[in-house]
Amino acid sequence: MNKTDDVASEFMGGGGEWLGAARKWMQENIREGDTLYWNSNEPVSIAFCDLERFARTVAIAAVREDRRKRTRN
Repeated sequence: MNKTDDVASEFMGGGGEWLGAARKWMQENIREGDTLYWNSNEPVSIAFCDLERFARTVAIAAVREDRRKRTRN
């Protein structure tokens, strides 16, 4: 595993508000998102404009969480 993989693994393992935002968005915006299995190999169809909104939602949550952490320290 290279250094980038280490950082990504550490970030993904932490979960947090950004992950909650991603899951909530998918549950509300992807057909059958409320029953989507996280470890499934089944394809999920989504319009690209919706994928962009998804990315924006997750990024906003991640930035908010980071700013809260920085103001606590």
